[in-house]
Amino acid sequence: MTFGTEQVDRSYGNIMASCESRATRYDASGVRDEKTLANQMQEDFQREARE
Repeated sequence: MTFGTEQVDRSYGNIMASCESRATRYDASGVRDEKTLANQMQEDFQREARE
């Protein structure tokens, strides 16, 4: 996962546009929350599998 400044994001967006692609940006706190939830689900599934 890469975090950048507005200037870096703008430059990256320009590079992606030149390749006829685009970058999707997400709020960092939302991504962190989803990752936390996914990790918890993985732990729960592993615990259930052991039982």
